[in-house]
Amino acid sequence: MFASFLVCGAVFSRAGFLPHLNERASRVAHLDGLRGIAAILVVCAHIKWLKYVMPADRETYQFVYACHTNMGSLGVQIFFCITGFLFFGQIMKADGRLDWVAFYRSRIKRVVPVYVFWAVISLATIVAYSDWGALDLRSVPEALKIFGFGFSGNSFTIGGLNTGTVTAIIWTLAVEWKFYFLVPFIAAIYTNKKLFGTSVAILWAYLFIGLLSSDSGFALYFLTGFLAAYLYRNIDVTSTATSVAFGVIALLCGALSIYLDLPQFGWIRYVLASVLFLSVLLSRSSIFSCRPLVYLGEISYSVYLFHLLILFLFQRNAEAYLQTVERTSPHFVAVTFVLAFLVVLVSSLTFRFVELPFLRKKAAGNPGGLESGARMVPQQG
Repeated sequence: MFASFLVCGAVFSRAGFLPHLNERASRVAHLDGLRGIAAILVVCAHIKWLKYVMPADRETYQFVYACHTNMGSLGVQIFFCITGFLFFGQIMKADGRLDWVAFYRSRIKRVVPVYVFWAVISLATIVAYSDWGALDLRSVPEALKIFGFGFSGNSFTIGGLNTGTVTAIIWTLAVEWKFYFLVPFIAAIYTNKKLFGTSVAILWAYLFIGLLSSDSGFALYFLTGFLAAYLYRNIDVTSTATSVAFGVIALLCGALSIYLDLPQFGWIRYVLASVLFLSVLLSRSSIFSCRPLVYLGEISYSVYLFHLLILFLFQRNAEAYLQTVERTSPHFVAVTFVLAFLVVLVSSLTFRFVELPFLRKKAAGNPGGLESGARMVPQQG
């Protein structure tokens, strides 16, 4: 799956499908690459839902299924860390004084247009494949919940069809929006540096202690992003050996996160994901800034939204063929490459023609606002 995405990212980036990627002076390329990796991890998590593709041997199937699930959790954790990093980086740069009207206008332009587009396409697809005889007035409020950014749940029943196979990912968007609502308060506290440091330390300790007995410490990943932004601003790794060491640590943490049988959002996974994220940021490794990964990072929001819809359509239309093919490794490789190509193709189109026009309007009308991509990060020094 990773190789397939990298090949597709290389082809599309060399074709100049997103020419604005050449205008990247103010971006952190290896953060874009990390976003691309996070998006691939989430797709890997859900390919396990495809029938007639996963290994037929039960023991192998259970191992692969668990690894794919862990990949998805790690991808989401990385996305949360990136959000904390970017927004706290902007708060530090502006010393806590930002135009909040412009900020929320920027958030809406960045997140809402392509989400609404995805919701309309997904709803039309769900209705098309549902039992039309089961469609009634009760389906209307369920259908409207799809437009709720996950605040109304992420699985609904429309026409007898459970939408979870298409809408399962939207729960994270509700978590992101809750963080957006807190950003002004975070910035206000930041204007008092001593109070801010004490508040963050107390909050981190409180949440981490709670995480020791639970499996839902999502806010902690944003705090990891805060720490990463501070360290990135104040630590400049110039030694090649140090950079390589950070890269090895990141790789080790990633492997452990994927292969260990642990709670999906427990404290051990939090530590592993946090160390991985900090290591990648501080390494400033060119591996994470290779053009295919940067390309995938740029379209990662569309990848995140549309990959389940593509998997759903692929499953529904290719199921008869997949049942006739032997479930071997070459078969799995071929299917994953086709899926990767379709996901990158669709996501590239939605980014260029749905996301990018609003991003350009935002950049022109709000040069001082906060950016959701890896732009306008803290400068060194």
